[in-house]
Amino acid sequence: MQKPRFTPYDGSSEPFAIGLKQIAPELWIETDGDLERYLAEKDRVLGEDRDAVFQAVDGSETAQSEALTVLVAHLLGDHAPHYSRKGDTLAFLDRRVALDAAEPPLLLAGALVADDLVILKNREGGWRVAAGTVAFPSSWSLKEKAGKTIGEIHGPVPDFEPGSRNDGLINRMFDRIEPGRVVERFNWSIYPEADLDWPPEKGARLARKSFDPASNFIRVERQTLRKLPETGAMLFTIRIYQDPIATVTARPELAAQLAARLEAMSDAQLAYKGMTEKRQKLMTFLRNIQ
Repeated sequence: MQKPRFTPYDGSSEPFAIGLKQIAPELWIETDGDLERYLAEKDRVLGEDRDAVFQAVDGSETAQSEALTVLVAHLLGDHAPHYSRKGDTLAFLDRRVALDAAEPPLLLAGALVADDLVILKNREGGWRVAAGTVAFPSSWSLKEKAGKTIGEIHGPVPDFEPGSRNDGLINRMFDRIEPGRVVERFNWSIYPEADLDWPPEKGARLARKSFDPASNFIRVERQTLRKLPETGAMLFTIRIYQDPIATVTARPELAAQLAARLEAMSDAQLAYKGMTEKRQKLMTFLRNIQ
């Protein structure tokens, strides 16, 4: 059975912590054999509801263009076997993307990689979402987050509400990140299905289903931050990785580590992750692995 790509629930990343770690710039974006599957799903979701996938506030166009330029340079420089450019066309897989197409630059950038992309700008009240192309939200809505501050975005997250210590820390960290530096962090949750696109209404609908631990998935978000040198805007990337619980239970030590992470969560953290009624059953399942 294939090993999970990332396992932040093994104790290497503390849940509900900022947990930024610097990585080499060449490791910024990951490309792998799943790229076409992700891009095809992006195409489908975008075609069904463009406003749900793409949002931009006035004045974000220059930062969007810079994000596209920086991303293309990275793909050509660090993923040259997979990407090539001829004129204003980027070629990869069996796809061709016209970089000068009459589309928002961030939407073009999102058509190049598996990651979702969000631009934040430091405006009145702190860092705010200026633009985003998000096809694969993890129970949140880009339309609801556009234009909001980091604190407002993280309002439902325990200990990250506006004005909290963590809210202030994130804003100061964003201020201090130097252009060209890339930092990485991880989130994870338990989901009942492996759909990439997971708007809030889907979670609410499936929450009524009976909980079978063996049929669930671990949804991992690999997040990166990179400050753009010209505009000073922040490019935030989110790549989704999903693994069946079976990939964890095939490794008893990893199953025990996941159970320990669940046991350590507070009531507020469990409620945020939708695990209040499910934790004990999942922990028992993980700890009974032979």
